[in-house]
Amino acid sequence: RSGSSLMKDIIPLGPEESAMDVVLKKIRELSDSDHRDPFMVGDLGVLASRHQAFCQALPRVSPFYAVKCNSSPWVLRVLAALGTGFDCASQGELEQVLGLGVAPSRIIYANPCKPISHLQYAARHGVQLLTFDSEEELTKVAQHHPGARLVLRLWTEDSQSLIPMSAKFGASLELCGHLLKSSRDLGLAVVGASFHVGSGCQNPHSFAQAIADCRHVFEMGRGVGHDMNILDIGGGFPGVEGSEPEFEEVRG
Repeated sequence: RSGSSLMKDIIPLGPEESAMDVVLKKIRELSDSDHRDPFMVGDLGVLASRHQAFCQALPRVSPFYAVKCNSSPWVLRVLAALGTGFDCASQGELEQVLGLGVAPSRIIYANPCKPISHLQYAARHGVQLLTFDSEEELTKVAQHHPGARLVLRLWTEDSQSLIPMSAKFGASLELCGHLLKSSRDLGLAVVGASFHVGSGCQNPHSFAQAIADCRHVFEMGRGVGHDMNILDIGGGFPGVEGSEPEFEEVRG
């Protein structure tokens, strides 16, 4: 469109010129210049096809993209246009996604330990879905975002993942009952449970055990009055063709 701010990012192909020709030319230009900032080359068509494959394989699961994985504006624009949700871990990521016009209802603030100022920002901008895994976090939320819809992050066995996360995040199953009662006493709504088996999960059975634990948490939550209906299955899915295990194996 004439005058569009995107025109600078659109390069018309010449006769008998492929997209790869243009990419290689641009790489050479940057490499031969005094340009010292890092740059990334990617195929956004692959991103769209992966999104489609995920939605077809798991039709009952709504994907939420972790912005920290790759916060390139083009990646986020494509995913926003595809209707995906977003997993944000900081105010900066919230600002970036909201700036694309994404509805707050399509965002989960998935950092179990949030700075108060970031929590207040989420409250002001209508981001209600938040994760937590401690009583300290519940106290902060009660004071600064009492209208939040909370998701309890569980500790998960992830020793067979390439990048484990259980050392940093997640409440033990034994602690969950106490946290669910504390949130009720503070007048906070817990609407679901979440887990993350670690990035690059090598054992598909890790998902099965974590889901079983979440079911137990749902039962405990409903027993103390919470209306829990969200199961956040985290990440860790294989995304490269030929990887072990295959995505289809994990999906099953």
